[in-house]
This record gives sequence, C-alpha cells and structure tokens, in this order.
Amino acid sequence: HRIWAPAWVARRDSEIRRLKEALEQASIQQIEKDSQKEPSVPAMDVKKNHYDGIEKLCVPYKVHPIKATYDPYIKVNTGRTTMNSKQKNEFHFPNNRENQTKLLAELIENEGPVHFDYAVERLAQAWSIKTVTPKISRATREALNNLLREQKVKIKGSFLWPVELKGVPIRVPTAGLPESKRKPQYISPEEVEAAMLKVAQYSLGISEDSLIGETARIFGVNHGREDSKIVFSEVLKRLLRERKLISVDGVVGAA
Repeated sequence: HRIWAPAWVARRDSEIRRLKEALEQASIQQIEKDSQKEPSVPAMDVKKNHYDGIEKLCVPYKVHPIKATYDPYIKVNTGRTTMNSKQKNEFHFPNNRENQTKLLAELIENEGPVHFDYAVERLAQAWSIKTVTPKISRATREALNNLLREQKVKIKGSFLWPVELKGVPIRVPTAGLPESKRKPQYISPEEVEAAMLKVAQYSLGISEDSLIGETARIFGVNHGREDSKIVFSEVLKRLLRERKLISVDGVVGAA
C-alpha cells in the first residue's frame, strides 16, 4: 500500500482511513489463508493521488504591479547659452535614479524576498524594456545602494529582503497568472527549505530524487531541468549537512 507524500500532507485523515482499510483487508486475507480457504477479497483500487491540497501548505505568489512615470525626453544643454535640445530619456540616466529607488523599494516591500536579477527585470519591464543590458543592471544596483544607505532593505545572498521581514511563507504560482511562476533561481532558499522540510516531515520515508521532485512540483517547476536540479539539490545538501534532514541509504526523513 503506497501513500504519496503530497497526499499525506494534504489529506492526512483520508489517507489514514485508506491505510486502515488496507490493513483490514490484509488481515482478512491472512485469516482466510490460515484457514486454508481461497481468498475471495476483491482487489483494492489503488490510484495515484494528485496533489490538490497545496493551498493548505502554501500561499499564492502575489505579483505587485509597479508603474514607472517618467518623461520620454529630457532637455540637453548643447553648450550654447541660448540653445537646448531634447534627447530620449534612457533607463540608466541619473535623473531616473530617484524614481527607480522608490519603485525598487515598493517591489521589495510587496514581493520580497526577491532575487536581484528578478528585480532588474521587473524595473526594466516598468520602462517597457524587454532586454536587460549591463547599463540597466548598473542603474538598478545604484538604486539598491540608495536603499542600503537608507537601511530600507537587507541582502541575503542574491536576495533582497524587507528589513522587518523575518520569515517567508511557501509562495506558489497562482492559477491563470503565468507572471506568478518564478524561475527556480528566483525562489528564495528559505522557501525551498520550508517546502522540502514539510514534504519530508509527513512522508513515511522518501528518496532524495523524489523529495527534490515533489518540492519542485510544489513551485510549479520542472525538476528535470539542469537549473532546477542545481537549486533544489543545493538546498537538500545543506539540510542534510545541517542535520535538519537525515538520509539513510538514500531514504530521507525528518531529523
């Protein structure tokens, strides 16, 4: 009798009932065998359970819209005292930095922790820019430095956190909102760790590969991709190293 880890997490009571029924059926079969009778118990209909209780463990990832307001053209001094010309306003121009600093603070406050590269992409999108260039990354870094000087953000690795935020829930994609599905490298290690611990906690033993796969599935990620393997494998290695999880012969369980 198999109980799938996600089903155990999402529908523990019903899985316990199914387990009891399986045990009862096994007992009946054993009694009949002991009495040298041919067992006539119908075969159980065992189906693979799909993970549909994710809302009990996680919260939807909420994409906070940010909108940049800026002049499409700026005045440029040509060097002549009486002549000024207009030039297209580029993202990396210094006159945009104050606005970008405010938008970055707003993004981190509402979606933090966020990966720096994700923040760069979101600010570029606010300027209707599809391709991120080194100039755009440098300008965003300058905006981030402004927030660091004002102590309005903290950094953990490559992730930007609101100053007051201590922990983060497990945030998963929202159905019908593709923007809420994050790249594996944009999911904070703290979220991956929390999800991995949950799956391991309620599993009756689970292989390392299955644990990585179930965790990736929670975030709507294809764990077969190389970038996914790197992200989730690194978190699992750290959890094992810190003894938050224990692996015996490739089977992982809660410490």
